[in-house]
Amino acid sequence: MAQKTAALPAGYLARGIPGDYAGDYALPNDVHEKFAQLVAAGAQRASAIRQAHPKGDQLATPIQSARNVYEKEHVKRRIRWLREQKARTFASEEGIFEGFIAATERTMEAIAELVELCRLEGLAREATAARGALGSLAGRTFTHRDNMTKADQQGRFETPKAKVSLKEVLG
Repeated sequence: MAQKTAALPAGYLARGIPGDYAGDYALPNDVHEKFAQLVAAGAQRASAIRQAHPKGDQLATPIQSARNVYEKEHVKRRIRWLREQKARTFASEEGIFEGFIAATERTMEAIAELVELCRLEGLAREATAARGALGSLAGRTFTHRDNMTKADQQGRFETPKAKVSLKEVLG
């Protein structure tokens, strides 16, 4: 006998998600939240569902499963909000590249923490690999960051146009 699912209260998109949900807080369903974060970050939907779902590698139809999750209005709203948040981070008013600088610094701090955690856990090989990645990332980031900052300050980029382009790419 098929199991009946409880009807949603009027005005709700999903269980625990009110109809006026703007996507500004994490979804209560962990699979939906992780899927939304991965898609917003640029992952392909089928790949995102494999990573988000506890039995992801065992899904018989990952493309259909991904489509089913993606078509849910609350998931779409969360993805849209996450993408807009990323655009706001990268396209700050101080300059088009200020958000980029802040994001790369956060990334380098996270890798530095990973190096320290590996070292504390006695994972010397992993700590060395992470330290190498941090060094490579830092060198390249600082070079490109300085070049972009100079170009932005010299007015070689039309900032409003760049912000619109950035929003289109991230949106």
